[in-house]
Amino acid sequence: MNLILTILSALGSFIVTNVDDIFVLMLLFSQARSQAKTGNSGIVSMESKGNRIYPRDIVIGQYLGFALLVLISLLATFGVTLIPDQWVGLLGLIPMYLGVKLFIKGEDEDEGNILSNLNKFNKFYLSVAFITFANGGDNIGI
Repeated sequence: MNLILTILSALGSFIVTNVDDIFVLMLLFSQARSQAKTGNSGIVSMESKGNRIYPRDIVIGQYLGFALLVLISLLATFGVTLIPDQWVGLLGLIPMYLGVKLFIKGEDEDEGNILSNLNKFNKFYLSVAFITFANGGDNIGI
């Protein structure tokens, strides 16, 4: 009975933390579909250097990003076992430190530099993987 309760709890947590991914995937698939219908004219697209968005790239990117999230979660799980139990609570100070540091110093790069670097990036499945990874903070948190 305890195992069934654990499985149901894990399944519920997975569903709840991935609701936002559904909306991101709907947006990406709608971009791929609108490119196919309109012949890539008059839409705001997420392509670079003439590469089209294919649904296959979205699926591959989603799986890559999710696999990266699972890998990081596993590494964090095994890494926490190496830290003494009384110190685990102090790990919450790390994001607070990073936030205060960013607030005091500000961002290092300007938007123009970031956008020019993004135009060099033309593998769309890697872009989707990074979107999935960036959107997966709640998945790692749970």
